[in-house]
Amino acid sequence: MAIVLHTPTHPHLITEAITDRPTDHPDVFPDVNTDWTAFNDLTTAILKNSGKTVADVMTLDPLVVRKATALTDAAQILMKSRVRRLPVVDAEGRIEGVISRGNIIAAALAHRKELKAQGKI
Repeated sequence: MAIVLHTPTHPHLITEAITDRPTDHPDVFPDVNTDWTAFNDLTTAILKNSGKTVADVMTLDPLVVRKATALTDAAQILMKSRVRRLPVVDAEGRIEGVISRGNIIAAALAHRKELKAQGKI
């Protein structure tokens, strides 16, 4: 089985910075397979070469939404901020879940299918 990956340009720069190898170096990317070896190899390279922790690179004040946030508002936040996911938090700021672009698209498609079944579109 062959796995084909498409990656935008900027991950190449990240990989180059992590591995200290140019992106055209034959060993810059580990072999891709289905047993997580590639992920583990890249994780090892990150940990070995950077010495950073999550606290060093995390977003300190992430955008969040609440369960009562309208889907249209969440969609606008996702589009304007160019993030792929938003944490859903309770009144105390504890994470209750995550909403993604895919979740919103799936909800919109389900709603459209429902309207079509009811003959409203």
